[in-house]
Amino acid sequence: GKTMTHKRHAHLLFVIFLLSATVYSQRSVLRFNPNGTLKIAQFADLHFGEGEAVAWGSEQDINSTRVMRNVLASESPDFVVYTGDQITGNNIETNATKYWAEAVKPCVEGGYEWSVIFGNHDDMPLDKPITKRSPPSHALWRRELMAFDRTYSGSRSQFGPSSIHGVSNYFIPVYSADADPLSSKPTLMLYFLDSGGGQLDEIIYPDQVEWFQNITNTITQKYGPIPALAFFHIPCEEYSYAYVKDQCFGTNLGDGITPQTSDTGIFAIFQRANVKATFVGHDHGIEWCCPTKQGVELCFGRHTGYGGYGSWDRGARMIQVSMDKESNLSAESWVRMENGNVISRGTFSML
Repeated sequence: GKTMTHKRHAHLLFVIFLLSATVYSQRSVLRFNPNGTLKIAQFADLHFGEGEAVAWGSEQDINSTRVMRNVLASESPDFVVYTGDQITGNNIETNATKYWAEAVKPCVEGGYEWSVIFGNHDDMPLDKPITKRSPPSHALWRRELMAFDRTYSGSRSQFGPSSIHGVSNYFIPVYSADADPLSSKPTLMLYFLDSGGGQLDEIIYPDQVEWFQNITNTITQKYGPIPALAFFHIPCEEYSYAYVKDQCFGTNLGDGITPQTSDTGIFAIFQRANVKATFVGHDHGIEWCCPTKQGVELCFGRHTGYGGYGSWDRGARMIQVSMDKESNLSAESWVRMENGNVISRGTFSML
């Protein structure tokens, strides 16, 4: 109907405005390097502040900081994505932002830019029943943490629309090294989704799926299909049956997959939106990437933090997207361990 067309038109203008706003914001445009590469580090499940009042707590936070510093020193990525559970909110009595500051400190010190998404622990209510901290509404505390993250000049994190569930629902266009963002189309899209948990259900809600579908439809209408990567914390249902030994790279170190509690259809939209790979955390002991017949590679990060369960060695998943002379993209991924070793290397298609 007519109202739908008007709505769609308004929406199209809104997304074009968002893309231009991204360009005009104080943070410069994210670009490929002149050699045609973009390298991203994924920091997964850091769990700062897990043991606030005990010696092992600060010790494991120091260790987590060391892992990040080592990875950054070895890899010099162009960009970092924190994929949730930066802090263990349910163990933090009063000052969550103190621990958040510790989590992003290696990027701040090294001059790296980053984006964050929320996990299920970042705003989980305090475990102790009697507390100085009154239980916040989920929106409030996630919002406070996002507002705090955005005070850093290196942060490219964004507030998603307040009309849908979650807070970290946004996108970042990536342009070629010399493109004029006002007249060129992005080469790659990075999508970020809040998969809930804490004081939300552990799902990507239907209103988020609808938002994502609208945004990606609009971008495709304007530019044609643009290859994309998506980041969220809790795996979608399709991860549960993605592992086929000979087709995947990376391993399961002895952990189970706990997907979102219900399937709201996000995977089908990934396929239509030209999302070529997704990256999650949550299940600390899994670090494989597996193809699907729908053409979306499903990847877990490597457990980066010494916080959170598991005694395996720590590291970070690296993702490198490369562009050839004809602007065709290819991608490879590997895990950089705390001790400098590289494991679990493989490639996936961006076509």
